[in-house]
Order: sequence, then structure tokens, then C-alpha cells
Amino acid sequence: MLFSETDPDFAKFFADFAFDDVVNQNDLDDKTRMMAILATLIGCQGRKAFECILPDSLKMKVTPVEIKEIIYQAVAYLGIGRVADFLEIANDCFKSLNINLPLEAQSTTTR
Repeated sequence: MLFSETDPDFAKFFADFAFDDVVNQNDLDDKTRMMAILATLIGCQGRKAFECILPDSLKMKVTPVEIKEIIYQAVAYLGIGRVADFLEIANDCFKSLNINLPLEAQSTTTR
């Protein structure tokens, strides 16, 4: 999303809001904030925004395992039909960043 080229006023407004107002009005650390944003984007079906912010979340120390867990848990609330695209987006991002798939199994429960 390069709104800075097509909608510079909106881009500035959004950047000020998202990266100044919001960040300075709560007690969340960057990693937790990014995890909440990823979950929210899945919930609202914000595919493009999810795709754009996913690499930034990795830079903020959200691990691939944590990202996958957010996506997996969303299925129980939203259904596979609404979540499958986000799993694909994450897998494509991980592959582009040379993160080996599948990730190591994390399950601690049995069926």
C-alpha cells in the first residue's frame, strides 16, 4: 500500500495516528502491539494490510511460531474460510525471507 504516492494527506494522517497517537496512548510493548494488530487484521479481513505489516512484525521480534499460532487460533473464531488466505500470506512471506517451512511442531496436546 503506497498511499503516500496516491493519497499523501491520508498517508500522513494515518502515520501520525498509528505510529504516534496510538503508540503513545497505551502500555503495550512493540511486540505485543504487533501481535494484536495481526490478530485484528485477520478478524477484519484486512489481507493487504496484514501482508504489508507481517515483515515489520518479524522485525519487532514476533516469531514465526507466534504468527502461526495467531493464525491457527483465529480458525476457531472465524472459520477456515476466512483464515486460509492469511496462512497463505504468512507462508509466502516466510518463504521470501528464507524461513524454513514447515515450522517445528509446537503441539503439546493430543486429539
